[in-house]
Amino acid sequence: MIVVFISVLLVWFACLLAYLSSPKQQLLDKSLSKLSAWFGFTGLLTMALWGFSDTYSYLVSSLLMLMLVMVMWTLLILVASHKTKRIFSVVSLGGCLFLLITAVTFIGEHYVV
Repeated sequence: MIVVFISVLLVWFACLLAYLSSPKQQLLDKSLSKLSAWFGFTGLLTMALWGFSDTYSYLVSSLLMLMLVMVMWTLLILVASHKTKRIFSVVSLGGCLFLLITAVTFIGEHYVV
């Protein structure tokens, strides 16, 4: 169970790295280099896939990661546009929100008949 929570956080940080490599991002004064950011994105998603595959099959893990990336990128763009130059609040808000959603989903998945 804890591996799923760590994997969700890895996907969140991977999406954050990809966002921070954009020249139009508003959280940092200077964007990250694209090569290192996308390399980190790929590495973090690979680790998250390994973590999700501990609980789910590889197909379900891949689809779950695809869904998480799409939702996290959308939320990241919306939140970051309203929290200009506040990277810590964006990171903590997104991390807490997705951990809460994961906890509710995990509880509902295992305890609701």
